[in-house]
Amino acid sequence: MASFKDTDLKDRQKNASEARKAMLEKFLAKAEDPVLEQRRVERAAIEEARRIRQTEREEARKIEDARLAAEAALRIAAEAEAKRVAEEEAARKAKEEADIMMTLLAEQKAAGVTGAALDKLVADMESFKVQYADPLFRMPMTFMEIFPVGLLISLISAAVLRNPRVLPARG
Repeated sequence: MASFKDTDLKDRQKNASEARKAMLEKFLAKAEDPVLEQRRVERAAIEEARRIRQTEREEARKIEDARLAAEAALRIAAEAEAKRVAEEEAARKAKEEADIMMTLLAEQKAAGVTGAALDKLVADMESFKVQYADPLFRMPMTFMEIFPVGLLISLISAAVLRNPRVLPARG
């Protein structure tokens, strides 16, 4: 049978102290290893490059955010300007329509139209104004304004060009 080796306290403390010294020497030997030092320097360089890239990305993000904010401000200003112009145009158009209506009413009053006939004329003008705002009404009206003129010019041109004295044949 194997014998049991009985160690006393001092032997155990001596063995533990030697083990600690061996571990410390091993650690110090690794700490002074040039390969480890080179790896540590490489890791520090990589970490520094990583910090630089992160800083560059943050700066680029700030610049992009500032650019986007400036574009948004310009877009808001342009929209406000467009809205202001549209409101001015609408006000000008309303004033022009009111002036035309007042002129027509003044002409009718000067012609001697009064009372119910004048009220009917105002109602008809308001009704036409509402109808003319509808594109399905406005497009045929515009076509009817332009079509006769185009047809007349086409017929006159055809009649003139049919005459051989106007455009003699080349031969």
